[in-house]
Amino acid sequence: QEELKVCIAVRLGYQCGLRVSEICGLKRLDLDLPGKALTVIGKGDKQRTIPMTEELSKLLGGFLARTEAKISPYVFPSPRDLQRPMNPQHVEIWVKRAADWAGLANPGAMTVHVLRHSFGTQLAESGASVYEIRDLMGHSSIVVSENYVKLASNSTRDAYRKAFGVPSKVHSLRL
Repeated sequence: QEELKVCIAVRLGYQCGLRVSEICGLKRLDLDLPGKALTVIGKGDKQRTIPMTEELSKLLGGFLARTEAKISPYVFPSPRDLQRPMNPQHVEIWVKRAADWAGLANPGAMTVHVLRHSFGTQLAESGASVYEIRDLMGHSSIVVSENYVKLASNSTRDAYRKAFGVPSKVHSLRL
């Protein structure tokens, strides 16, 4: 059961770009499992709906069908009080545990924020617009979302240089 909680929390951070507070505050009613989407209230009380993979939807459905969450409004309730959300520190520990299980070199450095940042980077590298990134990540400013697009652009240039042997000193190349 613990492994499944860890797996779901990591996927919510990486595949949905949720903040740790959004993972902890996620309620059963926020989930649309048949529609493969979830709705969260983020910073500044801004609501956003995020798609999820079929696999994550199934994992959540199975998890919720057989856990204490059946009597709690929260997906991850506090073990002390099922009417309250899980403490964010517990979720951060789960993420570090998952990094350790995966054999990452520095599992202590893994956080929900790193997973969220990876989500944004993956969106940008896959061609998402700055507006799509803003909407999916719940950024209040487009400037924050632009950082992911810039990062992806630099990553693309670096990959091209590496693949075709173009020296990194060639900065005038516009790819």
